[in-house]
Amino acid sequence: MDLKSLFQQALAAHQAGNLAAAETLYGQLLAGKPGHPQVTYLLGALRARQGRTAEAVELLEAALAAQPDSPAILLHLGNALQDLNRFEAALEKYDRALAIKPGYGDAANNRGNALAALGRLDAALASFDAALEVQPGDAGAWYNRGVALQKALRLQEAIAAFDRALVLRPDMAEGWNNKGSALLMLKRAADALPAFDRALALQPQNSQFRMNHATALQVLKRYDEALADYDRVMAGDPDFSNAWGEAAKATLYQCDWARRARMETELPARIPSGARINPLVLISYTSDGALQRACAEGAIRDAVPQAHAPLWRGEKYRHARIRLA
Repeated sequence: MDLKSLFQQALAAHQAGNLAAAETLYGQLLAGKPGHPQVTYLLGALRARQGRTAEAVELLEAALAAQPDSPAILLHLGNALQDLNRFEAALEKYDRALAIKPGYGDAANNRGNALAALGRLDAALASFDAALEVQPGDAGAWYNRGVALQKALRLQEAIAAFDRALVLRPDMAEGWNNKGSALLMLKRAADALPAFDRALALQPQNSQFRMNHATALQVLKRYDEALADYDRVMAGDPDFSNAWGEAAKATLYQCDWARRARMETELPARIPSGARINPLVLISYTSDGALQRACAEGAIRDAVPQAHAPLWRGEKYRHARIRLA
């Protein structure tokens, strides 16, 4: 088979989602024509889809060296870098792609994601707006815009953006979940619950969606239903860190004293193994100082994942004369 036909076969397999076949065919092409930039690029894009992101970056950088003005390679390389949380590097690639191809909607959208990850929310929203000006029917861009608005606590606008995304893609489970979360933040739990129901109908095994659903139920004081949700999460995802702790809180509100007694016996194993529980809830379960300290330390780590540098590093200042303030 000639290389052109082999390339067409590989591309068709890739587009059909048959990644194993495409990978084999790309390998044969590179064996016949080592370093071919287009094949190297496509193999890099395939590696990214496989989750082999570091390999994807290496391949895409090699392809870009051969074709430095390719917006498509720059886009895929930016995406791979973003998957590695290298947001500044990704941003540089998106900027280059847009300089070469102004109005490149996908690059503007993903650039917005990188900016949002860096906390530059106003710039992110401007980038999403640029993407939507070119591609107003892009549900993903509307969703990403909603996420950025939610981070900026512009919740009504976020809900409007999620609604635009969901009109275009009613099967977008993340859109329903985030809409529900924004409604919860507005203390509209009764409105949030149907949104979480829709998200769970699409992804019934998604533990985070079910936790959000349970939170809405707790706010509505439907504690028995919330507990059923927490039990389902713990059955399917035992390592989900705060499911047990939230169940402990709902148990108190439900006045289920038999369950409370059972949960109290689990504390010495649960807390050291990473279960998260509100320290104030824990007081209703135990007076054990070591457990309370471990619980509080876990809560602080969650609230402040990266500790700031201490203001005082042990320096001592001395003067020859006594000074009175």
